[in-house]
Amino acid sequence: MDRFISRCFTDKRLEYRCNNVPHESCSVTFWIPLKQKPGIGTILNVVIISIAIEVSLPYLPQPDSYAFQVVEAGLGILLVGFGSGLYLIANLGPGPRDGLMTGLQRVTNLPVARVRTAIEVAVVFFGWLLGGTIGLGTLMFAFGIGPAVSMGLYLVNYFSTRST
Repeated sequence: MDRFISRCFTDKRLEYRCNNVPHESCSVTFWIPLKQKPGIGTILNVVIISIAIEVSLPYLPQPDSYAFQVVEAGLGILLVGFGSGLYLIANLGPGPRDGLMTGLQRVTNLPVARVRTAIEVAVVFFGWLLGGTIGLGTLMFAFGIGPAVSMGLYLVNYFSTRST
């Protein structure tokens, strides 16, 4: 079961990291001063995303071309951003980093894209200080997920209010 909950993997030159229960639990402790409240979505976010990555990985293409790897990473970032928009609009409770993002956004009144980017850049920086490696995929995610989540929230809100 542990391999479903916590897994890190590398795909040749681009590095991908997925949710890790102890790290995400640490993120939730930062919610306390922000008065964020967890929901069922908070727990399901960590478990379902980890399982989905584990199950889908064998079926995802692993291109040899560096350019196609960059395109695949970019599409993945957009997909994560749209998915975040879908589940955050549902109000079932944000995932660990999303709760930190929404709490900081509420307190600072800064745009979601800036807040999420700052969180991810801080995570990358501290990971690097602890001896982690930083690849192009890591930097793409750190600087791209904030705008992608912002776009996902906008699109989901636009289409959900438009259809009613």
